Amino acid sequence: MSTRVIGPMFHGTAFSSADGILHEGERMGVGVLGRGFYTSRLEPLASRYAESTMDGAVLKGEVHSENPKTFQDINEYNKYVAEHHITHYARFQGDPQEPRQHFLNQGHDYVQVDHVGMALRDGVFQPTHVKAPRDRDWTDLR
Repeated sequence: MSTRVIGPMFHGTAFSSADGILHEGERMGVGVLGRGFYTSRLEPLASRYAESTMDGAVLKGEVHSENPKTFQDINEYNKYVAEHHITHYARFQGDPQEPRQHFLNQGHDYVQVDHVGMALRDGVFQPTHVKAPRDRDWTDLR
């Protein structure tokens, strides 16, 4: 299977978390789509997440996906979730793994809903640059 490169994508976080991501890989967190590593096509959105921490950092990189699942918007995603009887974490505070496991079982390693993406396994998001949220210049990580 060939790898599809999607990018640039951005991830906002605390500097210490960014350092951990660069050394250890993505950390799966729980969000509106379920458990995964969240990215966005929108740098300002990632910057807002970074600014909400004491020492924010924005990672810029590419998604290397073997089989992405794409939805045009959250309504299309919610319809899919309902049709496949997936426990939607935003509505049911149960096992946050269920949407992630469903997509992994279907062979997907990345889910894209409009401008927000969610990596489902380590190594899908590959950072290329880092900066503080309000800085103009990126530091190249390659």
